[in-house]
Amino acid sequence: MATDRIVVRGSARPFVAAASSAVTLGGLGLTVLRTAGPGTVSVGLLLGAALALAVFLADLPLRTEGDEEGLVRVCILRRGCIPWDRVVAIERQRRRLTGPGTGGLVIRGRRGRWLVATSAEPPAIHRRLAELVAAHAPGVRMLADAPAVATD
Repeated sequence: MATDRIVVRGSARPFVAAASSAVTLGGLGLTVLRTAGPGTVSVGLLLGAALALAVFLADLPLRTEGDEEGLVRVCILRRGCIPWDRVVAIERQRRRLTGPGTGGLVIRGRRGRWLVATSAEPPAIHRRLAELVAAHAPGVRMLADAPAVATD
């Protein structure tokens, strides 16, 4: 059914942070490489930049789409489908600085965890996600409480 389709969007802040981290590490690595030549520090900084860039492009979700089949994480370079039978629970990220109930959603699967949203979703989206899980994935535990605060 088309009415059972939901979209959970993420925040722009993690994308800005990841992109700026990759650029900063890469720039610092290139600066060290130009001044001191190839060495442990310059290679380590360049590898860190490459890792930050890979996470940013391939694993940070722009949005997650859900329907009766499962969830689809949409990243910049890829889309990953997670069927409901691979999902054990839906939880909320733990955030120490901003307090409980402010983090994004995380899927706990049989073989790991996947980030669904980078920030807390609006209450209406949370309600629709809970209804979708109850209707199409009764074996999945909805451990994420409604968000205390919906962030951008």
